[in-house]
Amino acid sequence: MVFGMSVKHKNNHATEGFRVRKISFFKRNLLFAVYGAVIMAGGFLPEIYATDTLEGTPQRISGATVYTANVEPGQQYTNVFGVRNGNTNSENYGAVNINEGTVTNTVYGCRAIGGAESSSASCNKVKITDSTVGTVYGGYAYGGSDTASVHNNIVDIDGGNIGYVYGGSSDGTMISVAGNNVNIKNAQIAKTVYGGCAFNNSSWLSMLRNNVVIENSAVNGSVFGGDASGSAPASNSNTVTIRGNSIIKGSVYGGYALNSANSGNSDAKNNTVIIEGGTLNSHVYGGVGRSATGNTIVVKGGDLSNADLFGYSDGRRSHADNSLEIWASDVKIRSVQNFENYYFFVPDDVVNQADKYMLRVGTPVYLSGTNVGMAVQNGVVLNIGDTINLIDKTEGTPDKVMLGGKEFKGGTLFTDYDFVLELSGNSLVAIADRKALGGGRLPAGKAKPETKSLVEGQVASVALLSEGNELATGQALTDAKTAASAAAAEGKNWAVFATLGGGKSRYNTGSHVIVKSIDFVTGLAKEFSGSKGDLLLGVFFETGHGNYSTHNSFDNNVLVDGDGKAHYYGGGLMLHLEAPEEKVLYFQAIGRIGGMNNNWGTDDLKEKVSYGTRHLYFGATAGVGHQGNIGKYIGYDIYGKFMWNHQNGDDVDVNGEKIQFHDIDSVKTRIGLRVDYEGGKVVRPFLGLAWDREFNGEANAKVNGYRIDAPTLNGSTGLLELGISCRPGSKSNWQLDFAATGYIGVRKGLRGSAHFVCNF
Repeated sequence: MVFGMSVKHKNNHATEGFRVRKISFFKRNLLFAVYGAVIMAGGFLPEIYATDTLEGTPQRISGATVYTANVEPGQQYTNVFGVRNGNTNSENYGAVNINEGTVTNTVYGCRAIGGAESSSASCNKVKITDSTVGTVYGGYAYGGSDTASVHNNIVDIDGGNIGYVYGGSSDGTMISVAGNNVNIKNAQIAKTVYGGCAFNNSSWLSMLRNNVVIENSAVNGSVFGGDASGSAPASNSNTVTIRGNSIIKGSVYGGYALNSANSGNSDAKNNTVIIEGGTLNSHVYGGVGRSATGNTIVVKGGDLSNADLFGYSDGRRSHADNSLEIWASDVKIRSVQNFENYYFFVPDDVVNQADKYMLRVGTPVYLSGTNVGMAVQNGVVLNIGDTINLIDKTEGTPDKVMLGGKEFKGGTLFTDYDFVLELSGNSLVAIADRKALGGGRLPAGKAKPETKSLVEGQVASVALLSEGNELATGQALTDAKTAASAAAAEGKNWAVFATLGGGKSRYNTGSHVIVKSIDFVTGLAKEFSGSKGDLLLGVFFETGHGNYSTHNSFDNNVLVDGDGKAHYYGGGLMLHLEAPEEKVLYFQAIGRIGGMNNNWGTDDLKEKVSYGTRHLYFGATAGVGHQGNIGKYIGYDIYGKFMWNHQNGDDVDVNGEKIQFHDIDSVKTRIGLRVDYEGGKVVRPFLGLAWDREFNGEANAKVNGYRIDAPTLNGSTGLLELGISCRPGSKSNWQLDFAATGYIGVRKGLRGSAHFVCNF
């Protein structure tokens, strides 16, 4: 038997192989099994070329030409191409799907060979499921003497045995490898994984925003977010994430930039390695290059007891603005080196635990010239004097760490804490607000100013309730009286009334809330006449719906805008009593009760925030007035009202933190005048003026037990109302009114209403 054979190294693209005579199915499968076993063992094996090469078949999908190559279960190929020798982009790309198959050599989403012309291998997709593959490229481009672009390729691997994995790779003169993604889970990788990889020997090379995610997989080689080697390479803003029960034997690089001539510039900046789990047994680098700054390693879990973490890999104690973030307690790392910033995100299980540290190291951490920052994870509540052990072994005198009684602030999403840092022996320890020691176990924090934006949603629901109360105690009560009086005059019994209102209002709350609402009241009313006056009794159902937005700005130049929806439903009783003599004096009262649902959210905080609350509401309004006539056709009504509305509080969990919304009471008075023209037989206009004064309307709340700045509806508002009443004839048993009300002051806006009354 004759085989085509070549040695496979990084970016060495061998020819596709020779024709060979066919072998039996049993022997071929045995050969592939041996090949896969050698790959799994991480050993070296020449590439074996069988006869078959599969190329993608073009088809139009969603306006693009997609070259699809599918390897079905049990099928075996030497090489598989989505696009074999052509440029690809978002309108013309390769899609390779390998399901329980075998590819002995190489899989390409696209292989673009430019030569003297530019080449592009972009937007290709490779999906591998439970298969054995030698090498995988999402996209590969050879630029020759011109440019080569390898952008936005995707490699998804779920199960199987793979050799090398490249999201995107290129050789050439001027190279751009950007936005490629590699996702690996439940797989065995015998060699090395690259989000992006490129080599050139002249001009420029840009390796940017490539991403690798490895979950529950074993990698026998190293992992690179971006690997750029050549003349003046740059490997920036790449990311590697390790999750689950993964095992990484080789080193992990966020970004790697090597100058091939060992002179000149090579940049590795703003790269990130995130370790959420797994076992790492070698070095982990944020960035490697002659200039390597702004790189970050984040540790949220995993076994790093045999790993060394470097922010910058020059072998010296250089910091260069690289950061290490520790998000868990008792993290064990063999050594951490070359970081300027150490950030600790404190969980609850390390607070006041003498035997626990955030970070345990084999080699003392060198702190001279470093910064130490800390924040408390959401849901953690600290008291004065609480201690957190940060690092068990340190050396050097930190000249930038805040020690010696200086404050250091940290906190949850909604809470700020004050800390001081101390060296206890050679351990670094943080103490919550030590300045206040001696005051007992008192809270050590305070609510962040931005938390006020959460409470604005509660103000909006109270504003909606107030608008509903205004409708029920105003025009709805007038409509009930009109309907009941007409029914009594005609010897009829109960009257039906219905009142609809809606509009848009802006409320000054210290910031402001904009409410768009629609409210509806309907009910039955009956008038009882006697020697002591006329009495109206009514029963009603009410509901209201509002969409609202909240707008806040804070001294720290933070702007927080939110959106919400609220609706209420309930009912009540109404009473109107007129004095017997000429009916010029009257007294009225109304009671309401029901339920309010409210939902609010924002994307303007560090995390997406939302909550939903449910409240019981109730209230009462009492009013007195004097009504009479000026001449034959002008009627007037001078009145005063006292209005009280109450909304119960609610407790919610928002992103792991406890928010307590307190009860809210709105206490408001209104003094007003309404003038009606009664000369029209069908249409009768009316005009109203009023002044409101809100004495409370304050929305108090706490987060983790700390008081939040309270928005309020307190203040004065002026009203101007214009409307018409329509009644087809003197004997008609129905009436329809329309009105518009403008507001100026604490509340600004316009509302319209329509009123229907009917007696039977």
